[in-house]
Amino acid sequence: MTDTTASESEEREALLERLRGDGARVEEDSAPPVARSFGDPEGEYDALTGAAAVVDDTDRALIRVTAGRKEGRAHETLSGLLTNHFEATPPDSAVYSFLLTARGGPVAELRAIRRQTEDWLDLPAPCVEGTLEHFGKYLPPLFAEYRVDPSLGRLGLVGPRADEALRSAAPDVEPGELGPLEGTLATVAGTEVLVLRRDAVDDPGADLYVPMDRAAALWERLTAAAREVGGGPAGRAAREVRRVELGIPAYGSEIDEGTLPQETGQTDRAVSFEKGCYTGQEVVVRIEHRGQVNRHLRGLELTGHGGELPEPGTPLHDGERERGTVTTAVRSPRRGPIALGYVRREVEPGDRLSLEPGGEPTCRVLRLPFGD
Repeated sequence: MTDTTASESEEREALLERLRGDGARVEEDSAPPVARSFGDPEGEYDALTGAAAVVDDTDRALIRVTAGRKEGRAHETLSGLLTNHFEATPPDSAVYSFLLTARGGPVAELRAIRRQTEDWLDLPAPCVEGTLEHFGKYLPPLFAEYRVDPSLGRLGLVGPRADEALRSAAPDVEPGELGPLEGTLATVAGTEVLVLRRDAVDDPGADLYVPMDRAAALWERLTAAAREVGGGPAGRAAREVRRVELGIPAYGSEIDEGTLPQETGQTDRAVSFEKGCYTGQEVVVRIEHRGQVNRHLRGLELTGHGGELPEPGTPLHDGERERGTVTTAVRSPRRGPIALGYVRREVEPGDRLSLEPGGEPTCRVLRLPFGD
């Protein structure tokens, strides 16, 4: 291990120790470890939905894309690989996008953030290996260089009172003046950070890109601000419930290289049909012109499931015929047992499916997001 890597590992461990001080129950066997809860998943859910929750997203990866040997081409070349229109994005703002194989399958789902002299890609850790391999094929070093930068991480303030909490933590920011995925520089606890308004599809709030050597101190300040408005920290369990309610697919659960963008229901925010060419565009455009895919991501209301939730990969049936698959199942404090899953296009919202061939139809299919 290099000194730099050892230092970065120590910085993340310092943050985890700070989270444990707030009662975090850390999943040590996950890679990297994450705070599953802070001892009160329902209270954390209430903070997410009724007040403000501070959340740790430093398990995500950040790739920095900088100028190659031929300066001035990095942003343009990166833009040519993304499904969304990134080239005209103003500095300190972002777009949500897919990075596709030539067959139209997502290598990654990510935020592409434009800075003054470089670009950042904020993406789930499971997407890193495939993204780096993809760049090795399609992002020539003549035009751009890229590296994972673990010295930066992401913390967030999420919920309907997140703006109030952010104003307390960063008085120089007026969150209401920022549009979706629009950002600004701010000072929190004596540290300059990039504040980025969360996408309108996510819960309201802002994400802060912070130096990892200051992450523990910034977490403490943000947590204090969240508590001022009746909230507090929220772990991954409560956030997973909220993700399912909002119908947001996650890489490794609802998205992988075998998924088509239109199946995920994310093309409105992830795909531009007006931009120039990108890898996989031919497949995406052909499907759009055809007007249909064979399956869709839907919500599933699970009735009569007081016990164990169905595992990811559990088939969904209409009588004896298999008609879909469960991808993520959770127990919502508001809605009870619910899930995300892919169902065949002939299955309509309102239809009922079962979890076993010929079984009782206990899964009601719904459009996403789940209603409140």
